Amino acid sequence: MKNKHVLTILMFVVVLACKDKANVIIPEQDPFKVFPSQIVQHVLLEHFVSESDAASVENSFFIKALEKKYGSRFIATGLHKQDWLETPYSDELATRLGGMSSYPRAAVNRMPGLNTVMGEDHFTLLHPLNWDYAIERALAESPAIALAVETKIADGKSGQVKLHIAGRNGWSNDLRVGMYLIEDSVQSIFQQGSSEQFLHQHVMKYSLFGFEGDTLQLNAEDKGNEIISQSYDPIDLTFYNPDRLYLVAFVFKYDPDFRKMKICNAVKVKFGGTKFWNE
Repeated sequence: MKNKHVLTILMFVVVLACKDKANVIIPEQDPFKVFPSQIVQHVLLEHFVSESDAASVENSFFIKALEKKYGSRFIATGLHKQDWLETPYSDELATRLGGMSSYPRAAVNRMPGLNTVMGEDHFTLLHPLNWDYAIERALAESPAIALAVETKIADGKSGQVKLHIAGRNGWSNDLRVGMYLIEDSVQSIFQQGSSEQFLHQHVMKYSLFGFEGDTLQLNAEDKGNEIISQSYDPIDLTFYNPDRLYLVAFVFKYDPDFRKMKICNAVKVKFGGTKFWNE
């Protein structure tokens, strides 16, 4: 009887030994290597203002209302023209997006206007009356790209950026990266229509790349779901206030014809901080 029990135990052990071993799943510790379960669309408003135009003051309150309405999905950048905050890139961008006759004007994810007032269909730089509807259109799209970003400041003078791009099937063959250094609360000097206490917000102080952007390094022509990471350093921060400094990064489809260009998605982070997917 005892031998019978021993034989049964041996047979049970043999059966267990013949079973396939269970797969061991090791969780990924790096969140930037985990493809996001969903992709959230953000919109970048590149708006042109000038201290020489009093309408820029009234428009600043409108942008605050848009920030309150759309929250973190809305990213505003102020590009100055014809004042002391103007940069060569501001002038280039305005020209390459079709030119501008008055202030304020803005590009909304660089998408041409549709069903606009004031006859601005097919224009990229739109009057403020057309911004809200254009933002709604942009946010209603189903994006194919999500962005996350890590930024660091070394010794208060040198910046480091690592941009993570998660893309679904159908990567464009000509995707580019744009990056802006943005400062808040910049004291005005001669702002028309306001007191000397007027502060400019989200001022684009520097573009890391020109209008053409930095080419995204794709590993294959036919890409599926994949994450690409690109590093940018060192970035000279000597002439910026780190307490008020932000990075705005975006990926856009480049085309020599500005009417065929489009920003796919954007991200904004306080310089020295991190933004994870879709935050």
